[in-house]
Amino acid sequence: MKISEDQEKARDFMWSTESIRNKMKITDGLPGVLIRIIEGADGHLHVMMEIGEDTTDKQIRQASYLARQWRDLLLAYQGTWIGGGVNQAYFFMTEGAFGKKPSTIAKYLNKRIEKHLREYNKTADPIYLDRAKGIMQLMGLTDAFIEEFCKETTYYITQNVAVIGPINWRMVEQKKRHWKATKEYKNIKDD
Repeated sequence: MKISEDQEKARDFMWSTESIRNKMKITDGLPGVLIRIIEGADGHLHVMMEIGEDTTDKQIRQASYLARQWRDLLLAYQGTWIGGGVNQAYFFMTEGAFGKKPSTIAKYLNKRIEKHLREYNKTADPIYLDRAKGIMQLMGLTDAFIEEFCKETTYYITQNVAVIGPINWRMVEQKKRHWKATKEYKNIKDD
């Protein structure tokens, strides 16, 4: 992962969450392990565990619980990074949405898709196109549909035409039910 030279976002995060961290008694490390918040070149904040050379496996396991606390704090601060991986999208659809209706989740995912496609139109950076496609793939849309949708939508964006997202509440409900029954969901719940 590329790290941004400017860590202003990380400093803002640390400053704005100080009272929460104090209440929750979240520290920045344990013996042998330092937890750091870094800003990636993608603009998102990430949790990094800096491990000393004489750190034991037990210390690393203990620090992983602390790292997950920091991760949860980051999720609350900056939101989920849907384009960052499958688990982030499913996290939002299950725990992250905190009881929101499937229609609200679908609306959110559609806005994320539109945002990524607008960024792609503006910058021509393929990572934004990949992020938009990734969300649609997670929701079970076919590659042919995704290609056509992206092509049409990028055109509509240049013409200032309103974008109608491809995800509906039924798709969200189906994915939530399916994923909650999987082993991966149960493993994340055990963390």
